[in-house]
Amino acid sequence: MAARGTSRTSPARNEPRKALFRSPAPFEDTQSSGIDLIITCLCVEREMDQGIKNTQKELHKQRLVQMKELLAGLQENEWRYKPIDKLIGL
Repeated sequence: MAARGTSRTSPARNEPRKALFRSPAPFEDTQSSGIDLIITCLCVEREMDQGIKNTQKELHKQRLVQMKELLAGLQENEWRYKPIDKLIGL
């Protein structure tokens, strides 16, 4: 005596469960995803290059300021030393 609706090969049992607790699958378009990946890589590379250039410019400006300060210090103390021309006999 088989119970009503309890057959082992019923179509309801072969169907997957509801996707209630599954994470959504991303939409994959193989052609555009490759292009998007390339564009993303190029954008990141360009932004990194711009960041490096800006950092190098800032560091160069800092070095110039430090050199100007050193030059000012040397000019203030120049009176303490004999000129190099006199020391080498010119």
